[in-house]
Amino acid sequence: MAKKPSVTPILDDSRSIWLYLKQEAGLDTESYDDDLEHDLRTHLALPNKGSLEELLRSTATPVESFLFAFFRAIQPYAEMMSDLLRMFEKAGATRTNNNLAIRFDFGTKHPELSFDLRHFRQWHEVWSRVAGVFLVNVWDYQTIWELNGALRTMRPQVSNPTARKWLIDYNESRVWPKFQFQAPSTGEKQLDDILRRAWQVWMTVVTESARYGDRRDDLREERNQRNERRERQESGESNRQMWSPEFLASIDSDGWAGSFASGAYDHAERISNLPPEDRRPVAEELSGTLEQVFDKVPQEDFQGEALVKNLQDFLQLPIWRRRHELYSTWVGSQIIDACEDYGVHIHHVDGSLLLSFSGTHLATLTRGEPTMHIWAELRSPLQHPVGKGRKRNIQPDYSLIGEPITSPDMSILEVECKQYKTASSKSFCDAITDYAAGRPRAHVVLVNYGRGRQSLLDGVEPSVRDRTSFIPLMRPGSDEAQSRFRDIVGEVLSKRCVRVGAPLTSAMPMPAGTCSKVTLSWGSMPRDLDLHVRIVSHELDYEVYYSDRGSTMQSPWAQLDTDIRHGSGPESLEIARWVSGGKYHIAVCNYSNESPLANCGALVTFSQGSQTESVA
Repeated sequence: MAKKPSVTPILDDSRSIWLYLKQEAGLDTESYDDDLEHDLRTHLALPNKGSLEELLRSTATPVESFLFAFFRAIQPYAEMMSDLLRMFEKAGATRTNNNLAIRFDFGTKHPELSFDLRHFRQWHEVWSRVAGVFLVNVWDYQTIWELNGALRTMRPQVSNPTARKWLIDYNESRVWPKFQFQAPSTGEKQLDDILRRAWQVWMTVVTESARYGDRRDDLREERNQRNERRERQESGESNRQMWSPEFLASIDSDGWAGSFASGAYDHAERISNLPPEDRRPVAEELSGTLEQVFDKVPQEDFQGEALVKNLQDFLQLPIWRRRHELYSTWVGSQIIDACEDYGVHIHHVDGSLLLSFSGTHLATLTRGEPTMHIWAELRSPLQHPVGKGRKRNIQPDYSLIGEPITSPDMSILEVECKQYKTASSKSFCDAITDYAAGRPRAHVVLVNYGRGRQSLLDGVEPSVRDRTSFIPLMRPGSDEAQSRFRDIVGEVLSKRCVRVGAPLTSAMPMPAGTCSKVTLSWGSMPRDLDLHVRIVSHELDYEVYYSDRGSTMQSPWAQLDTDIRHGSGPESLEIARWVSGGKYHIAVCNYSNESPLANCGALVTFSQGSQTESVA
């Protein structure tokens, strides 16, 4: 059994803690963790030049200040845990035991990391508490109740089943439930961010209170015992312990934790159910109220021992050693979020979600035509790659690809995740060039956890540069980068995939034996639009398009006449016989992609006998 780190060696000074992080905790500032060190220097107001070890020695940085800065530097990773937890819970929503297993297969060089939702929630709790420790322990009785008051409602209605179960156990059984749950969300980013910040305070109160026993009354008993002991002390002695049982018991006597949780969920659920035009002003008003409370929170000094204990709890988590893969997985969750309008089904087999270096079919877009799939580590051949280490193959981190996935031409988006120093611009450019060459119709996006300049793209092969994007500082808390990423994914999808779910027009009668025709016409640009018709029945799932024009003489009884590649069209598809019980999904794909599909003059006309109907 591995020996737990000793507290004593790292309590001496900030320099000792920094050396411990580098030598014993796997912190690699020469490559992956360069930007973490940069953020640490920024939070400590230390120069970017010079050895951090020597700067910590010469400035005599207090232990508390160093730890606060470190916890702030890892805050994005804690928020990644929150986003991933939502994704994992969504993937496991259909499992009755709500215990989805997740497996990371890192290949032959590293052991597999396996866990389930229960373990991940526990890890998330530790990460959130550690990363938020610089915000907690600064509340007094007045501000903690002002925070509660900002969310409290008179008759809260909570529909989330996990939250309701927690509240029943808390209020009726008078215990501290052994499970915790996510902060409520509304879909309004500004409000959701501050709700998560407030939820960290709630989680800290619950966690600290449960330290004194499973029952809520255990907290009051501890307070009474301490008061008896304090009577023998001098009256002028003050209690410096943060989150003391006296303070926790005083707020719990009025049910602070239950009132806060029910109010937060009631607000969030009501706001999320409002129409979009009504949701934002209500969300902005609540965000402003919560911000005012946080602005009042007084600052206090902290005890170094308590912070170091939090640090040790954090460093002992298995996920800390795999935090770089955690980043790549988080980027995958952002792709899934950006595709949400197209109906995302996350795949798992027998309750196990596998994320493998050798390739994983992560999700399928269920409301898109043509059908699109999200793959991780999808490999395909490429002759003469320019990137160092690649040999006749490319394997981007994520691919958004149509069918058949074995054809590189069907990919519409490639996403590569990096966490290297900005000096590695050549490797960045080589990766982008190779992926754009190997997936010739895809837009290639390079995201980097750390800093970088858009001029990096100047080093990309000019023939593919217009299909590439670089997004530095792509991480939680960087709203501009995340927004740009979502916009790129959304734009690529809208050009090459049509959302389906509800019919665009009313149904037309289909007399048996009557031939029908679907015609696509458009302007001069983009030059190459493609008409796709997918026919789905109990016995058949067939897509007629440029690569498979079908037949009117046999199944599927539908045939595309020609593939126009130089603008205007028309492309026509004849339906000679309707498949019994079949559904016909019509989609337009922007193959050449010189200009957006929207406003290009595309017109789909459906004709049957003397009847016609068109969709622009």
